[in-house]
Amino acid sequence: MLLNDAITAATQAGLVVLLPVPHAYNATVAQGSVISQSPAAGASAPLGTQVTLTVSDGPAPAPLPTPNIPNVVGLDIPTAERAIEQAQCNVNPVYVYLTSNIYAQGLVAAQSPAPSGSVARGTVVTLTISLGIQQTYAGIGNVTVPVMH
Repeated sequence: MLLNDAITAATQAGLVVLLPVPHAYNATVAQGSVISQSPAAGASAPLGTQVTLTVSDGPAPAPLPTPNIPNVVGLDIPTAERAIEQAQCNVNPVYVYLTSNIYAQGLVAAQSPAPSGSVARGTVVTLTISLGIQQTYAGIGNVTVPVMH
C-alpha cells in the first residue's frame, strides 16, 4: 500500500501515524509503498494508538565501483598524476628520488602501493622519480668550484 493510502487507513481507523516516517531500501517492495508497520495488521489496539510505518525507497543503488591503482611506472610526472587522479586515488605531494639506469630523468621509476585491483577511494600513491643515470667521475686532481648562488 502507498504511504498516503496507509496514513488515510490508519487515521480512519482511529490510529496516529508517527512522523517522520522512516525509509529503507527494499528490493521487492516498490518505492513509496509501506514495507512494514507496527502494530501488525489485524492486531487489536486502543483508539489513538501510535503506528510506525516504514516506507520503501525501492532497490538499493548499485555500489560505486572501487578504483584500481594504475601502473604509472615509466610515465612522466604529469601523465602519472593524471592517471592516478582519474582512478580516484591521490598522489602523495612528496616524491621520492633515486638514480636509475633504466628510467630516464623525470620518469616514474616506482610507485607505492604497486598497481593493484580494488582499493579505497582516495588511496595515496607515492611516486619515486628517476634522477637518471648516476654520474661517476674518474681521475685525480682538483676542480674549481663555480659560483652557484
